[in-house]
Amino acid sequence: MGGSRTRAYGAAGRYDSNRRRAIRRRAAAYDDRAPVAARGTRRKERGRAFVKLTLAIETSGRFSSVAIAGPRGLIGEYGEEDGGRTENVQRMIAGLFREHGREPGEIDGVAVSIGPGSFTGTRIGIAVAKGVALANACPLVGVPVPHALATEADPEREYEVWLDVGRGEVYRTLVRGASTLVSGRTAPVDDYLAEDRGPDAPRLIGSGADRYRERIAERWPGCPVAETNASQSRARTIARIGRALLLAGEGGEWRGLEPLYARPADARLPKGRPAAPGKGAR
Repeated sequence: MGGSRTRAYGAAGRYDSNRRRAIRRRAAAYDDRAPVAARGTRRKERGRAFVKLTLAIETSGRFSSVAIAGPRGLIGEYGEEDGGRTENVQRMIAGLFREHGREPGEIDGVAVSIGPGSFTGTRIGIAVAKGVALANACPLVGVPVPHALATEADPEREYEVWLDVGRGEVYRTLVRGASTLVSGRTAPVDDYLAEDRGPDAPRLIGSGADRYRERIAERWPGCPVAETNASQSRARTIARIGRALLLAGEGGEWRGLEPLYARPADARLPKGRPAAPGKGAR
């Protein structure tokens, strides 16, 4: 599988493998079944910011979801089929906060899926996340879909992620939890299926693996492919990874966050379509 290996670098630009492993451990240890923690004020935990309430948004696929999480795990999650419109996302967030007796003003960290995925859905989710981060003056982190899929399945295992991006093409990358091992690229699925695949190759996961499941079985008998329900990223996992990143000091200002596109051409807004708030059309 082609591509360059990516690494985690510290503030001084030096390679920091411990930093990325620490993020993976935080995500792996996150308990989404734990009871909700008592409300408190923002404080420091072992020298890092303690994030009391995280909002997570996932609108990159056909199933959109939002979640809120605290120090002891998931507080609540809500999702809808084809819910990736601005008004739907805002309604889901408002309903989730009402259901759990929380206020949007309590949010002190935001995590959002950055794709690759639906052009419109992904940008809407990011725009809403930026609005919340701006209103609450809190940090914002982006979570790639491949990281969410791998973390949901098994954060300590390598997965080859195939995302269906239409036109008979697949975006492919190799990940382990919240770490990218081989950078992603998009190519026709026929190109990938023409490759030889050994018995020790990683399990396939994602919407592309699900869509081309039969062809994969024909080309590579016995090749492990994750179940269909593992092809859609969930807001609860965006929260899981996002909180780990925020606690590791990875959060930044809303202006710098952009979608992860499967194709360079996807980065260009269609003619006549407005840009996200605060950004000019590129």
